[in-house]
Formats: sequence, structure tokens, C-alpha cells
Amino acid sequence: MKAAILAESKQPLIVDDITLPDNLEFGQVLVDIHYSGICGAQINEIDAAKGPDKFLPHLLGHEGS
Repeated sequence: MKAAILAESKQPLIVDDITLPDNLEFGQVLVDIHYSGICGAQINEIDAAKGPDKFLPHLLGHEGS
């Protein structure tokens, strides 16, 4: 599956293939998302508008459909 990865603030996102987990822990679900968007808050996150991101790299795109 493709993912938009924020590896470094103020830099272009990396779109790369990632692997899905083989098994889930109790209480977890796997949702089949076909399309995802990036919201305004994530644009600010990419631009480091509220300061440096402490959790890099990570995936973006929580506006799923």
C-alpha cells in the first residue's frame, strides 16, 4: 500500500510502499482505505508552523474515504 511519509519538516512528502501488519493485537482493527487526503492541520504540521515535530518520520493522511 502507498503512504505519504513526513520524514523531515518543511520538505516534500515521500510517497512510498509500506507493508501492512500480518497480525493485529487485541482491540485493533484494519480498515481498507482507498483514498486519503491531507487536512489543513497536517499542512501546518508539514510546514512546522507550531514548532518542530518530535515524532518523525510518520505517516500522514487521516481524511480517508
